[in-house]
Amino acid sequence: MKGNRSKKKKHFLFLKNGHKTAGQISIFILTQIIITCKRKLLFQNKYAFKFNHILKFTLNMKKATFTVFLILASIISFGQYLDNQFYFRFGYSSPSWKQFGMEEQDWNDLGITSKAGASFELGSIFLIKRLINRNDMAIGINADYLYTVFHNFSNEDDVNGGSLGVFRAGSKIGPSFTYSPVDKLEFDVYTKLDCAWATAAVIYYSDMIDDAEDFFLGTVDFGFSTGLNIRYGILMLGVEFNTISSELESDDYPGVYLQQFVDAGFSETLGAEKKSKLPCTNFTIGLSF
Repeated sequence: MKGNRSKKKKHFLFLKNGHKTAGQISIFILTQIIITCKRKLLFQNKYAFKFNHILKFTLNMKKATFTVFLILASIISFGQYLDNQFYFRFGYSSPSWKQFGMEEQDWNDLGITSKAGASFELGSIFLIKRLINRNDMAIGINADYLYTVFHNFSNEDDVNGGSLGVFRAGSKIGPSFTYSPVDKLEFDVYTKLDCAWATAAVIYYSDMIDDAEDFFLGTVDFGFSTGLNIRYGILMLGVEFNTISSELESDDYPGVYLQQFVDAGFSETLGAEKKSKLPCTNFTIGLSF
């Protein structure tokens, strides 16, 4: 008992008069705690392995937990603050063979065996609400101030047969969802109301549109579009499916519509349907700021 008291007194003097640094004092206190715990653990004999194994295991668990925390924090921090975007893009527009209610074989029967198209868009993405207080997700409004689309169905088998060109210009607006999984990379998913200001179709011959004989004009028409954007930095890639129908009235014969001519080509009687279905898929590339 006396020896223990002298040891405690010696330890007290070490702390009181030794003028040690805070770090040394902390190490000393931690050492005493470890020694005390080890003695009690060995005395009680409750564990089958030594105290230093427990200490190593605890330290390793702390390191692993800290590492996992850093990884999760890094992944979460990758989602950047999202900003409004202004963009312009252009690309290839693929008209569906199902335009005008036909199938590919119907077009082939008319001598039309190839199709192509182009598109251009100018618009913005306005982010209006971040989700669950996260900076990497937001809902917004995607608006195309102006878009133009041109489709061409070429008659390559018969030089005397007519080819068809369809032009459309309009605007689109609708909700969007934006997600940024890593820095500079953002995905936009959206659906839009498509408002076509004007749609025109022309049947031309000998590969010369300016020699066209039949013009058909549409008024304001509405449809829908759904798409996906992939943005990295200022680069923007997109794919979009459009579905819209238009009443294309003959410029020479008011009250007669292109869809009626199409139906008459297969039934030999003027059809009753006025609206022409004009679905297409756009693949675009552009810049977003």
